[in-house]
Parts: sequence; C-alpha cells; structure tokens
Amino acid sequence: MIDRGKKEKPNNPLPFPVYFWTVVSLSLLGLAVSFYLSISHYRVYTDIGYRSFCAITRAINCDTVSQSPYSILLGLPVPIWGVIGYIFLLLLIVFTWDKRADKKRIWSLLFFITLIYSGYSIVLSLISTFYIKSYCILCIATYGINLLLLFYIWIIRRRFDQTGLIHGLKQDLAHLWVIKKQTIPIFSSFLL
Repeated sequence: MIDRGKKEKPNNPLPFPVYFWTVVSLSLLGLAVSFYLSISHYRVYTDIGYRSFCAITRAINCDTVSQSPYSILLGLPVPIWGVIGYIFLLLLIVFTWDKRADKKRIWSLLFFITLIYSGYSIVLSLISTFYIKSYCILCIATYGINLLLLFYIWIIRRRFDQTGLIHGLKQDLAHLWVIKKQTIPIFSSFLL
C-alpha cells in the first residue's frame, strides 16, 4: 500500500561547479588519452621495434587498430582528430564560466558536439568489432569518455537550462556572437 500522505523530497541539483569541473576533467582525460594514442600511432609507423603496452593479444591490440586503414580520417590519424576535438571542447567550456552565460549558455552547443563525438565513437567501435576484429583499450576508454561527456552535459542542460535543444542552440550561438571579441581571438588561434 502506498502512503499518499508522505511528501516526496525535492530533487535538488548539485552546485554548478561540480558538474562543470566533471566535464572539464573528462575533457582533459580525453585529451591526455588522445595525445598518448597520437604518439603511439606515430611510433607504430616509424619504429619497427615499438610495441604499445596494450598489444596484449590478437584481439586486444592497439597496434593492430593503429595500423588499420580505418585509423586515418581525411589524411590525419584519428587520435589527432581526438586531440583537436577535445581542445575545441575545452575552448568552448571556457565560455560557460562567463557570468553572462548564466550557467545556461553553450551547453546546448556542447551537447550537439558531444553527441557527434559519441556517434563517431559508436561507428569506430563497430568498425573495430566487424572489420578490424581487434580492440584498442585506450580507444574504448575515449569512447567511454565521450559517452560520459554526453551524459554529464545532458544533465547540466536538464538542471540549469529548461529551453528546447534547438532554441538553446540558437541562444548559444547568439551568446557567442555577442562576446565575439573574446571568441574570435581564441578560435582564430585554435584554427592556426
């Protein structure tokens, strides 16, 4: 029997900095793993005696994944794209701390970006499973990081911004345009 006289406790969100620093930490961890994978990718191709720490078996072998044709996207190794992606994410996260962002802005944009990262992670895991037939432990770690980033950013949007995703995205882009004196130099230096 359900006691209808009991009132449910309200679900209070944690303070914004808890969510913010979790997303920053995950992004930095993803950057570090991608950076290591970039170095490992380079060494696999240039050092004949190199063997990464995760070349454990035939099925669990980062070197096999690095040597596959699927490890290059648009002329760059996939881990380099990871480094670029995490730096881009960290640059955008800087603008969420701005008082004018009011804990709401940029999170819809970050949600769409991490949704793309997570989707690409799923594609890479399927390629690894069905075509390469070998797994890279650190690649799997980045897939998990991407999914966790998507989850935490989704939580932030649910807790601090009640607008729809598309409307929030429009507001985020408008916010970035308003503070273009700050955004343009940062993104210009990133593109260089």
